[in-house]
Amino acid sequence: YGPIPMRLITPLAIKSREGGFDLNPFTLKVGAGLVQGRGIYQKNSLDLELRFENIILKKLPFSIASNLAGTASGKIRLNGNLESPEGTAVVSVTGIGIEEPRFETLPRATAVLDAQLQNRRLRSHLSIEGLTLSPFKTNLEMPLNLSSAALSAGLTSGWSFRASLRKDLRSSSEHALFLTPRLPYCSLAA
Repeated sequence: YGPIPMRLITPLAIKSREGGFDLNPFTLKVGAGLVQGRGIYQKNSLDLELRFENIILKKLPFSIASNLAGTASGKIRLNGNLESPEGTAVVSVTGIGIEEPRFETLPRATAVLDAQLQNRRLRSHLSIEGLTLSPFKTNLEMPLNLSSAALSAGLTSGWSFRASLRKDLRSSSEHALFLTPRLPYCSLAA
């Protein structure tokens, strides 16, 4: 696929059935990495899973990743009722860096995202290590209306979310950034 070498390791078969389809388990080689997936989509429910290992970011066909170094691995699962599915995602990216001369002195980082969608609420935890002496951690909880029936996502009116940002500053060479959001029903403390 363009500059990305891709090869199906196991066949990709989508079987249509009344009110839905089955996506048989498949394995796709993407550069040096692997993508595996499977799924069932029915009138009233779905069960989809995608796993990926050692996907090189700068090889992805997104302009945002063109200078981004790093390797991603993870698992994403979405299942349940079509009107309000639930899901999980665990994604880790190692060796994160920006391949531009002005950023060459920045150390490489590792990021781990763990997220859950349950009862129309998204909860996520992100940890970034390697840029500072101690990990940078953030938590987010917010409503999210995801409907696979209409293939849409959105926030409810009058929504609120909770977020926390934690970074222990133990070195005088580290700097703090303080944010003051201007959103109603929103607070963020750093």
